[in-house]
Amino acid sequence: MLQKATTSLRAPAAVDPPDFTQIFEGSEGFELVVPVTVTDRSGTEVVHAEITTWSTPNKDLSQTT
Repeated sequence: MLQKATTSLRAPAAVDPPDFTQIFEGSEGFELVVPVTVTDRSGTEVVHAEITTWSTPNKDLSQTT
């Protein structure tokens, strides 16, 4: 159960990165869900969230004009 925050907060996000070599030009990309746990100074969890990001192939910027 989450507790009420009584101090300043920390919100580290950590993710096990996927195999980005599997993303290739022409692929649509994929959703990457990043869990975030917000804690107070004592380490008590006060908020938990998941941030969904969309990852796509990197454009080759060297070929732009």
